[in-house]
Amino acid sequence: TSLDRDYLEHILNFLVKIRYISQEDDAYHLLIPVFTEADQEMFQKIRGMVSEEILNWLQTYYDRIKEDLKDISAVRNRVNYGEVFNMLWHYFFGYTNKFLARSGLIYDTYSAPQGFTGFLPAVLSGLER
Repeated sequence: TSLDRDYLEHILNFLVKIRYISQEDDAYHLLIPVFTEADQEMFQKIRGMVSEEILNWLQTYYDRIKEDLKDISAVRNRVNYGEVFNMLWHYFFGYTNKFLARSGLIYDTYSAPQGFTGFLPAVLSGLER
């Protein structure tokens, strides 16, 4: 690497301290997912599948959800429905993650041995977001 050795050591020690990597003898190992530009094609493919499914689901249920939410306090008090729906979408997305984790389909961040309770850090480098 072209980095100064002391600077590189400082960075590596920092990454060990925040539990992004571990050191074993003279080797370093990742403790979190790292995705690079090489993963871009896979990300785009999965993003496309998920987007299509979510769009189909929303087109099917959006009007029903809007009707079901018409009497909640935020809507009754004239909070912009788009803002209400956005907040609830994130709430239910989080609930869905919890459900999937309990079902064993995804990683349960609330049982994280690294101490990252409720979230899992990751590095996305060079990926289109």
